[in-house]
Amino acid sequence: MGMLVLAGEMMNALGGATFASSPAAHVKFPFSELGDGDPGTIGKFGSLTAAPYVYGDLDLLRGSGGAENFSGGIEVGWTEVVTGTGAVTQEGTLFHSGIGAFRLAAGTGIASAYIDVDVRAGQKLLLKWWSRADGAGGEGLLRVRNLHTGSHLKEDAGWTTSPVDLFPQTGTVYVENSVTFTVESMADCQRAVVTLRIQILEENGTKVSYFDDITLVPYVDFFSIHGHNIDMRSTLKVQGSDAPTTGYVDLVAPTVRRKAFYSTFDEVAYRYVRLLFAETNQGSGALWFGEWVVGKAYELVRGPNYPLRRTFSDPRITLERPVGAPSNVGRGQFEQGGVSLTFRCKESQRLDFYNEVYVRSLGGAPAVVVPSTLDVEVFYGVLDAVHGEEWALRTATRGYLDYSTSIDEFAMPLVTG
Repeated sequence: MGMLVLAGEMMNALGGATFASSPAAHVKFPFSELGDGDPGTIGKFGSLTAAPYVYGDLDLLRGSGGAENFSGGIEVGWTEVVTGTGAVTQEGTLFHSGIGAFRLAAGTGIASAYIDVDVRAGQKLLLKWWSRADGAGGEGLLRVRNLHTGSHLKEDAGWTTSPVDLFPQTGTVYVENSVTFTVESMADCQRAVVTLRIQILEENGTKVSYFDDITLVPYVDFFSIHGHNIDMRSTLKVQGSDAPTTGYVDLVAPTVRRKAFYSTFDEVAYRYVRLLFAETNQGSGALWFGEWVVGKAYELVRGPNYPLRRTFSDPRITLERPVGAPSNVGRGQFEQGGVSLTFRCKESQRLDFYNEVYVRSLGGAPAVVVPSTLDVEVFYGVLDAVHGEEWALRTATRGYLDYSTSIDEFAMPLVTG
C-alpha cells in the first residue's frame, strides 16, 4: 500500500512551460493555465476536432539554448562574459538546427556566456547539447555549477569543488553530448530550490567554438489531471518526444475518472509531453482541464492508515470561483475540502521523509498526494504541518510513533454531466 507525493516549488514540470495544441486553445482559456498551480483556472480547446492534442515543453532553459533569439548582442536569458577581444555572437551558418548557434571567439582573451536556472534540490536531470570547434585548436567547453554549494558537476555525474570541463569538443563537426545527473540533496543545499549556472567557453587564444540546442530536462514518472470534462469513455494517451510534433512514444494510457485521476510510468526525460485523444470528446463539448501535473513522485512503501477522513466546506456557503471556471459560483459535487493522513511507523526515516516533503511545501507551495497506489484517489492542495515529532520519547515507551498531517484541497471547477 505505497503512497506517492509530489510537493513544493517546481514539483510540476509543466509549471512555466509553453504549450501548443491542435485545435488551438480557446482565446479566453489558454493552455498556459494548465500548469499555473490553480485547478480552478482552466485551459480549453477552442473547437471540436478529431484526435485533439496538447503538448508542453519541459525544457528548463525555455528554449534559449537554441540561440534563436539574440537581443542586445546575446541570447535572451544569457549573460556574456569576455576578456580582451573575446566575443559571443550568433552564428548564422554553422548551426546544428534552427536559424543560429552560439559562436565563441576567444580573440586575445576568453569568450564565454552563462545562464542561471532554478532546479529542485535532489532532482534528477538530463543535460544535452551540441558543440564543435573550428578545427584549428579551438575547444568548446561547458561547465555546470551549483551556485548555493559552489560544487561543480563532473562527467561521471558526481560533484566536486574544482571546475570541470564536460566532454570538450575539438572537431569540425557538431557532436551531441549529454549527462544525466542528480542535483545535490536538500541536506547538502540547505534549501528546496537551488540555482545552477550553465556556462559555455572558448579560452584558447584566437580560436573559435560553437554551441547549439542546449536543453535541461527533468526526469518524470507521474501524471495527473485535476478538474476536467473528459468523457470517461474517451481514450487518452500520455506521450513523450524530443521533437514538438513528431516522434512521440506512448508512456501510459490512463483510465479517466471523475474529478481527478493519475497514472505512473517508467522514468523518462523527454523534452515534450503530450496528451492525445483518439476521438473528439464524447458528448461534453470542447475539452477543458483544470490542472495537468507531470513530475517525479516520492514513494513511501507504506501509506496512511485507512479509512481516510475527509472534510468539506460548509455546503450552505456559496463559493466564488476563479475567472475561467465553468461556473462563477456554486455548491457543486467537488467543493473544497481536506483529507487527514495519519501514519504509524517504527522507522525514523519515514518521519524524516515526511518532514522533507513538508519543508518543500512551506510557503503555500502545492502538493499532489496519492494515499495508496492500490486506490484511485489523488488529491491536489497544500500540506499541513507534520505532528508527532517526539520520536525518541514515543518509541522508547511504545515502540512506534503515530503522526499526522493533512492535505487541504484546492477548489476545482464544477464538473457536471
